[in-house]
Amino acid sequence: MRGPCALNWMFFPDWTPDIDTILKAKKKTIDYGALMFANAVIDQLSAVAVTRDLQQLADSFPTIFALLNGDAQLSMLSAKYPEK
Repeated sequence: MRGPCALNWMFFPDWTPDIDTILKAKKKTIDYGALMFANAVIDQLSAVAVTRDLQQLADSFPTIFALLNGDAQLSMLSAKYPEK
């Protein structure tokens, strides 16, 4: 994990089967939310790049830099929310 911002989920082993069931049932929704979040982050970083030099991202986060630079693209976000 990279600091200063990091997210870590750690479940107790006896909860894992219950959590796995929930995550599998909501996989499409979770994937859609993750893609929405990724799009928002790239939009915000693009706005920051107007006034800041983000070249250092090339070494630390090459995938993000490629997205900002236009060398890569995120998957298209569907206009329709995923069904259950």
